[in-house]
Amino acid sequence: MVSASFFLDGVLFSLVPTTIFLLPDLAQNAAVIFAVNSIAFMLGAAALGRLGDVVGRRLGLITSLAIYMASALWFALAYWAGALDLAVAILSTSLINFGVGGEVGPAYAALAEFAPPRRRGAALALQYAELDADPRTAVF
Repeated sequence: MVSASFFLDGVLFSLVPTTIFLLPDLAQNAAVIFAVNSIAFMLGAAALGRLGDVVGRRLGLITSLAIYMASALWFALAYWAGALDLAVAILSTSLINFGVGGEVGPAYAALAEFAPPRRRGAALALQYAELDADPRTAVF
């Protein structure tokens, strides 16, 4: 499940920005969309992190996956239906990022728990390097 979550957030982090730049009506507002998405990512990390503390890491991870998968489906369906305007793009991609932000804490905790003790540091470092490759979460 942890591997699937990291794979899915990688897919969403690459497909959604590409889609926004390919759609002329959204490309001109990409900076606004991504700024709101970054705020949603931080809010998701805080809110769903707290939820994970209350209900447990697994349920917190499942909740975050459900949020961003449903939001990605909403984004895709809105596009296919011709209803992907600026408001829908901001809301759906922000919900995607809210869910992805909420996934970070429980996913790293699970990765640390399930990795063999001798390989734990390497597993976390490799995953952090992947996360740091995303320009929205890079540490400058």
